[in-house]
Amino acid sequence: MKLLFFDVPARAEMTRLALHAGGVPFEDCRVAIADWPAVKPTTPRGHLPTLTLPDGYVLTESVAILRYAGAVGSPRLYPADAAAAARVDEAVDVIAAITTALAGVYGKPDAEVASIMKEHVAPGGTIAAALQWANASAAAAGSGHLVGATLTIADCAMKPAMDYLETIAGGPSRATSPPTRRSSRLSPSRRQCRPLRRTRRSTRSEGAWCGPGLGGGGVGWRVSR
Repeated sequence: MKLLFFDVPARAEMTRLALHAGGVPFEDCRVAIADWPAVKPTTPRGHLPTLTLPDGYVLTESVAILRYAGAVGSPRLYPADAAAAARVDEAVDVIAAITTALAGVYGKPDAEVASIMKEHVAPGGTIAAALQWANASAAAAGSGHLVGATLTIADCAMKPAMDYLETIAGGPSRATSPPTRRSSRLSPSRRQCRPLRRTRRSTRSEGAWCGPGLGGGGVGWRVSR
């Protein structure tokens, strides 16, 4: 399988984590921004990420890709049970509200970012409400995971969302915004997913560099409170 995205976490990192955690070998191909105009016409819908499946079909849409990644690994990170899968889907959708809100401030001036973020993290704001739900879900699970008793794609989605929030809320230029700074500590039970150190040999090919994704449980998880 080949996962194609830019050389940033963003919408592909949750899939990278799920494939690593599920022990699924894959090719991690990353497109340089300068090369995107040439690569774009070669994708099915003109956007990334894409995942080329073993039968050659190129899957699009980040959440569909994430679900597939969770379903094919061992351990399985996307439940086969319909009710359990629905709860995982619910969590992923809640997390998407956070990432969508954060994407909305990308590239804006610092002062505008601070103003928008204050609204998002104020009581009832988009991010505050999502984090409140996530905290309650993790507390109800009581397992150190966002939903249920074991690692799921919801945990894989939560990690890059919290990293992105930490970057925006906790960076030096944001340090004077108390509401935003507080929000960076609201991840469910301070759950952190920390990838183990890994190496990758990369090669240049058709405007992208690619390296093997490491299977066999390449992600370590730790709960801190």
